[in-house]
Amino acid sequence: MRFRWKLFILLIVIAMVPIVAMRTFGARSVRKMANQLIAQSRQDAISDTKNRLTLFIDSYSQLLWQKRIQLERALALQAEEISRALSSDEPAAGPPLFYKDFQASDRDRLNLVNSPDHFLADDRIPSTDTLVSYSRQVFYDNSSAGQQMASGESLRLTAVTPFMARLSKRMAGLVLWHCTVLRSGVTAVYPGQVAVADFNPLQQPWYTQAFKSDHFWSEEFRDPLSGHNVMALSMPVMNSEGAAIGVTAFMIPINRLLEGKEILKHLPEATQSFLVGLVQNPDTGNPGVRIFADQAHSEGAGTAWTSPLEPDWLIADDPGQYADVLDDFKQGRSNVRRVRYNDCDCLWVYGRVHQDAFLLLTTPYRQILQPIHQTEGFIQAQIDDLLRATGYGTFLILATVVALAFAFARTVSKPMQILAEGAQRLAEGRLDTRVES
Repeated sequence: MRFRWKLFILLIVIAMVPIVAMRTFGARSVRKMANQLIAQSRQDAISDTKNRLTLFIDSYSQLLWQKRIQLERALALQAEEISRALSSDEPAAGPPLFYKDFQASDRDRLNLVNSPDHFLADDRIPSTDTLVSYSRQVFYDNSSAGQQMASGESLRLTAVTPFMARLSKRMAGLVLWHCTVLRSGVTAVYPGQVAVADFNPLQQPWYTQAFKSDHFWSEEFRDPLSGHNVMALSMPVMNSEGAAIGVTAFMIPINRLLEGKEILKHLPEATQSFLVGLVQNPDTGNPGVRIFADQAHSEGAGTAWTSPLEPDWLIADDPGQYADVLDDFKQGRSNVRRVRYNDCDCLWVYGRVHQDAFLLLTTPYRQILQPIHQTEGFIQAQIDDLLRATGYGTFLILATVVALAFAFARTVSKPMQILAEGAQRLAEGRLDTRVES
């Protein structure tokens, strides 16, 4: 191989090795930096979501706790007012309004108003059913066969109507119905509305269980009057001798207890809210997380009130993770955990709102990381464009280096070749040889 080509190859190797090495290590460093940035962004997104949900749980749990206390105190005042009215000999505020009066031809005198808040927008419910009376209670006769309705009790209960009107206004729509059911069968509902056939409140759990405790919170059920999914808060009504003579109750819509869509407005999409508690599961015989209220299914449109709401349970896919959640509930601890639920990794954040109840939020990790995935795609595209540009630049640099190396090798090797040829002629005895530079 001629000296020129050897020198050319040597120059190419000396120039190309640093260039190729710098590009290779530079590309690896850029990708490593991008991966570290993405990983840190994922951790920051998860941490930020945890902090947001935890802050929300803490603040909203306190709000629900205050709502519970507010409702229980308001119901206690209502029960006292009813007891006072039933024990009083003062003249009533006016004649009782019975549900049949809603069907009278002159019912315009009842000052009825349209109240869509009390009824679902459902094809099953005629538009006339949205009429209610905010100035009157409506009475029903649920007395046993052969037993006359206690008209005196109904007359006395009318004196409570102004109190219920003020209380309803103070509760700012949190209570759907104010119900009073006496052992005699007298039933009163505020605000007044039409009757529902085949509905006997004396057989409802919120009535029967109220005699066993100071305050009874029912499980979720479908309200026959409005079609909403509600919870009932009930307590006994006492007479002057301290004996329970009936029950008074609030019907509280789930969508108002959990603030409807407002609860999720500032949280990641696909976040679900549940009011849950630790209850013995009859199917397994072990403690489980029972769903008392679910914001996603807080409306009962399209289903009759007579259809029972089957108990629903929140069960994790991983038994170990589920056991940790159950342990937190047993200890009454608020916590944040990563739980596999419905074949999806989710972030569970929960806090206690009552002695036996927790507010729980579930957010899929894919939803939390969705903005990071979009950012990751953008970063990878930018890195690919950068590496492509540096690749083109490296190719141009290498082409330039090859051309310069070739020219330099030729410049250096040409005088040496002339000297070598002159030396060869001198060696052959041609002493008159001259070497021209």
